[in-house]
Amino acid sequence: MSESAPIIGAIIYNLYNDYVLACSNGVAKSLIKSGIRKNKVKVIHNCIEVPENIDLISGEAIRKKYTFEGKIVLGLSTWFHKERKGFDILFKAFSKLDEKFVLLIVGIPETMMEEVNQYAESFGIDRKRIFLPGYVDNIWEYYKVMDIFLLPSRSEGFSLALLEAAAAKLPLIASNIPGNDEFIEDRKNGLLFEIENPNQLVEKINKLAKDKALAKQLGESAYQDVMNNYLVKHLGKKLEIINVLK
Repeated sequence: MSESAPIIGAIIYNLYNDYVLACSNGVAKSLIKSGIRKNKVKVIHNCIEVPENIDLISGEAIRKKYTFEGKIVLGLSTWFHKERKGFDILFKAFSKLDEKFVLLIVGIPETMMEEVNQYAESFGIDRKRIFLPGYVDNIWEYYKVMDIFLLPSRSEGFSLALLEAAAAKLPLIASNIPGNDEFIEDRKNGLLFEIENPNQLVEKINKLAKDKALAKQLGESAYQDVMNNYLVKHLGKKLEIINVLK
């Protein structure tokens, strides 16, 4: 792409669009930095659909399938990108955790699973502690088998996986970056850690593993935030507000 392409794109957006929607304040800042006028950029956070029977969905079949009994399941729903998704931070932290912890990473394509396992092994991690089911249709069952949800990314827009995990009432631990910090209020509905500090991630994981009451409280709070603000049915109201401001 030529250096002039972003400039041309910004000019087109400014001329032919009333608004440019951003999924987070972090994305909005990037759009403005690229040349799109500030008054054109409006933030509407991502929203999700949650099954009506979410409380009835169980992960027990998956827990038995992978013999997770007696284990603490750390879950992620992500694709594999070492740098952007923070896999180096994840594996540095995980290598320091007790053997009772296992990693369940949903969304890794089959063609990349061996690369993920080899990368984990480079941190001294036994691949038997990592479970990679690939793409799944029953994602909510996988959320229900997780004990703690992790999002160690260096860059995010406004993570749908984070919202889904919250809807499953999981305690959340995420990197303190734009996007993540727009949903998670530290120690209110989740925990944030500084991205280049894997030791801090270890501390947060151990804290939630030991303090079941705190983990439940954070999960319940995150669930309420999703149900009150981040469902697809809320999008219409958010768009109406923007239209009124037009």
